[in-house]
Amino acid sequence: MNTKNHNNEIALRGEKYIFEKLKELGLNPEWVAFGNRSSLADIIVNNKKIDVKISSIVNYCSYLKGSYRFNFHHHGKKQKGIDYFICICLDDDLIYVFPSHLIRKKTMMITPRMIKRGRYAYFLDNWDLLKK
Repeated sequence: MNTKNHNNEIALRGEKYIFEKLKELGLNPEWVAFGNRSSLADIIVNNKKIDVKISSIVNYCSYLKGSYRFNFHHHGKKQKGIDYFICICLDDDLIYVFPSHLIRKKTMMITPRMIKRGRYAYFLDNWDLLKK
């Protein structure tokens, strides 16, 4: 299996899921990345540019086991022009809505301990951030 095609397929499924969720919430999203993979944003809603990130559990390193890793860069450069990152933790069915100005690094880990302690609980399914 070609890894790049597989990753693109997973990314498209994640984008479609978020697009449908936003429609269900009555937010009238525009899926701009569909058919235009060079677009910075995946979805635009209420003039907010959204990039959808999706991650499965990381198991390649013992101290990261069970964690999710999200990349907020392209070829080593932090993404610009994005208002929100929607991060899907695939294996636990968790979705976080993060304002991009709060993401300071190029990557972020969400560990099982962080999930258990509610570190990012405010952003969990917080679709209201996109309605403002």
